[in-house]
Amino acid sequence: MPSRTSRCSVGLWLIRPSELRAAPRAVKEKGQVRAGLAYAKSRSTLWIPLVVMAIVGTLTYNFGVVLPLLAERTFDGGEATFTALYSVLSVGSLVGALAAARRWATWSPPTMSPRCSSGRSTRR
Repeated sequence: MPSRTSRCSVGLWLIRPSELRAAPRAVKEKGQVRAGLAYAKSRSTLWIPLVVMAIVGTLTYNFGVVLPLLAERTFDGGEATFTALYSVLSVGSLVGALAAARRWATWSPPTMSPRCSSGRSTRR
């Protein structure tokens, strides 16, 4: 059975550009962002990922600032401590990515708990 990646690549290769049409450009009006968020809120398939990404983005995408400060101020270390911390995080990310890639279901507590716990573990 071919992998998802190879099936997606074949699908992209089979696209005929001559049959593609550009969508009409929306006219700018006041309240479009609010209307878009209201639409996303009405659909759980859109709202849940938006909320999860807002939480994850707020709590975990600041490694470039937090990790050197953690190494220096909390562990009283320098470059070697920072390198060790970054190495441990890299290995953990690789293991987590490989574990997530093996899963068929995308919405279940085992796949959500690492995402949520990574946000909790970076807060001081």
